[in-house]
Amino acid sequence: MKIERYEPYHIGIKFESGQDMGVLIGRIRKALSTRNDYKVTGEPQIAPAIEKASGKAVLAVKDDVKIELNFPAAALNTIGENPKEVSDTFKEVASEVLPSEGYDMDIVVSFYEILTHVTIKSDKEPTAILNNSMKLDLKLFKQRNVSVSGLKMSNEFMLRDRGRLTQVIVEPNATSPRDKFKVSLTYRSIDKVEIAQFYEKVEDFVIKLIQSLET
Repeated sequence: MKIERYEPYHIGIKFESGQDMGVLIGRIRKALSTRNDYKVTGEPQIAPAIEKASGKAVLAVKDDVKIELNFPAAALNTIGENPKEVSDTFKEVASEVLPSEGYDMDIVVSFYEILTHVTIKSDKEPTAILNNSMKLDLKLFKQRNVSVSGLKMSNEFMLRDRGRLTQVIVEPNATSPRDKFKVSLTYRSIDKVEIAQFYEKVEDFVIKLIQSLET
C-alpha cells in the first residue's frame, strides 16, 4: 500500500471571538507583500466588502500553498497538497508574520487545527478489509445487503477542554472504492509547535492504521 495524495493538507488558525477579520486581512496582505516568496492577491491595504460577503478570501500564494481567510469561521488557513510545504508556511505565518503585526498568539488564538483527506492505494478491497476487521455479527445484515462502510474514531466526547480533538474516519475512496481508502483526519491543538510537527507523523500513522485493519 502507499499514500497517493493529500486532498488537501490544511492547517487552520482559529481566532477567539471579537477579532476583526477585516483588519486582519489588510495586515496579512501588507506584511506578505514585503516577502519575496509570496504572491499577494488583492490590494494589500484594502479588505474589500465583496470578499467578506463571499465568505473566503485568498490572501497570498507561496509556491503551491495558499493562505486563505475564512470570515464566518474566523480562521486563517494554510492549504496545499504537500504536508511539509504547508507546515513550513504555517510556521512562518504563525510564528513570524502575525506576531510582527501585533498579534499575541497566546491571547488571540483559540486553537490550531489540521484537516486532511488522505488517499491510500491498497492491495486489497477496502470494504472487505473493513468488514473483516469488525467483531460484529454481520450475518444479521447480509440478507439486506448491508456491510460496514466506514470506521470513525474520536476523542471528542471525552476531552472538552479548549482546542483538544483528534478524529479519524476510514472509508473506501468515493471515486475508486475497490482499491483505495480515504482517511479523513482532524487534529486540533493549542500548541502551534505540536501542530507544525504533525506532518512528520501523518504518513506513518495512516499506513499503520490501515495495516492494523488488514491483520
